[in-house]
Amino acid sequence: MKRFLGIMVLSLLWCSNAYSEENIICTYEKVLNKTHPCDQRVYLKQTIDSMFFDLMPIPEGVTYEEFRALINKRIQEWDAGAEKRNKEYKAQKKKEVDFRCEVLAGKANNYFSARKIYKKCMKAKGY
Repeated sequence: MKRFLGIMVLSLLWCSNAYSEENIICTYEKVLNKTHPCDQRVYLKQTIDSMFFDLMPIPEGVTYEEFRALINKRIQEWDAGAEKRNKEYKAQKKKEVDFRCEVLAGKANNYFSARKIYKKCMKAKGY
């Protein structure tokens, strides 16, 4: 009996709902106010492509066509800012790689070996 109860308890702990965070519902107010995560393209596309889109609660005076148009507008705004986000990401990544290579080169015995290690590290990372 103890084994059976142990198996039941462990199975209930192991089979928990781990994917509940993926089902995000973007309401009209969240899309209008650009509330996170409803300001990202992935969740906006999930909302607009949902088979239950016409059952979502919307405020009075707003039609589903207007809601769909607002989502499309937010998707276009997200796509317009993609290049800027990519530049910022690349700059941040280069700073991180540069820092790591500097730390690695700082452990060298002299300037010449440090310089050689730094260049080799940057080349290995693609810079």
